[in-house]
Amino acid sequence: MLNNRRGKLEIFFDILNAISHESLENGVARPTRVHNRSKLSYDKMQSNLNELEKLHMISKSSLSITKKGRGFLADYNKIKDLQAKIERVYFTR
Repeated sequence: MLNNRRGKLEIFFDILNAISHESLENGVARPTRVHNRSKLSYDKMQSNLNELEKLHMISKSSLSITKKGRGFLADYNKIKDLQAKIERVYFTR
């Protein structure tokens, strides 16, 4: 049986991605919308936001992504692209 739980990196990616999309679409990221997009309970999202702030990936006061957070998003997207390529090349019939 597969474990469908997300790891910490995937959760961080989902939160940062939600903040990024909300900022682009609405000019500002609101906690409730980020919570909905990231598919986490509000308490878990707040806990992860605190951790992301300690890692200097977000500014929690304005709910915006820092340069370090944008770098993480870019690098994680590269990893996801590479994973998709590996799956396509080695695991499709």
